[in-house]
Amino acid sequence: MANYAGWEWGATEAFDSSYARGEATPFSLQGVISGWRCGLSGHRVGDRLEIAIPAELGYGQPASSPNAPSGAWCLLSKSGMR
Repeated sequence: MANYAGWEWGATEAFDSSYARGEATPFSLQGVISGWRCGLSGHRVGDRLEIAIPAELGYGQPASSPNAPSGAWCLLSKSGMR
């Protein structure tokens, strides 16, 4: 479980946010984009992270998620993984 928010690089509003929904989200590392897997590697439960993800490790072209930016750098912020 983790809380997270994702922004397209330079955007002022998140394209996806568990914080906005008011609940942590369950996920496995196999179910996230490559940039998350790389960025989370070696971190511990409870770590707070901000991960800059280049387009080639992001959501693809076209984007694999309906709200995610296609072919753009992303910034993801995560807290409280367990």
